[in-house]
Amino acid sequence: MKYVLRVVALPGGIAVGALMVAANAPASWAIPAAATGAFFLLDTVFRLRDYRRLVRQSSNTVGIAAGIGADIVRRYRTSFCHRQVAIAAWQQQMAGTVWDNWTARYYHSQGYRWYHILPDGFPGCLLKRNWWRSFLAGNGD
Repeated sequence: MKYVLRVVALPGGIAVGALMVAANAPASWAIPAAATGAFFLLDTVFRLRDYRRLVRQSSNTVGIAAGIGADIVRRYRTSFCHRQVAIAAWQQQMAGTVWDNWTARYYHSQGYRWYHILPDGFPGCLLKRNWWRSFLAGNGD
């Protein structure tokens, strides 16, 4: 359960906050706040789906090389939410081993820090089809 909370905490919290603002705001603020809330609510659902996909994919295999490998971890590096999905799935599968913090150390070595919340290439990434494909369909498969 703690791994799932790591995945949905940020986008879910922003979604709830934006929807609360939309419910109590004048019309000029309500529409943008509701759109923001809906966007982050969808992001929460999609990240939870990615997390479940990674856990299911890695639980069918044995070993570090056959589980969530470096290529999959690299695929999930483009945004804070994607990185949290990869870190949580890896930590769930490798809990109690020397490898349980490998993804966090990998992202740190790539220059990502806790304050890198916006997607790589923001705001231009919002105009690219690949970003929307990874947002809507996930990074797996």
